[in-house]
Amino acid sequence: MIIRYYKKEDYFKVNKLGSLLHTGFDYVPNEFTFCMVCEDNDDIVGFITYMKMYERAEIIDIVIDPVFRNKGYGSLLLDKAIEDINKNNVDSITLEVNCNNDFAIRLYKKIGFKIVAVRKNYYGNEDGYLMEKILG
Repeated sequence: MIIRYYKKEDYFKVNKLGSLLHTGFDYVPNEFTFCMVCEDNDDIVGFITYMKMYERAEIIDIVIDPVFRNKGYGSLLLDKAIEDINKNNVDSITLEVNCNNDFAIRLYKKIGFKIVAVRKNYYGNEDGYLMEKILG
């Protein structure tokens, strides 16, 4: 298993996995958004997208193919993204997560994120948490 930066050849596989998150997912890199992919036997099994803008960063999406979940790949992707983000004098990282996604919330808390606000009806009829990790 390796984690590496996104290449344009990854477009179709990343967007196929992204469709597990929401319909119409379309990752298009730009000067502020970045993507890392997780490969297992030369197949992309997960990715994380994040934004870095000045002193702030945000985790946008993270997904692991259901067949490869519970193997630590999500934690490794988060660790690598945070390592990359930390190189840029960023003060904090934020993310939103569905209040009912206990697995993700536990993972984010384990890595040092704290719930700082509730976003009412952020996911349609479901609330989301705004979580933040202070870097230092």
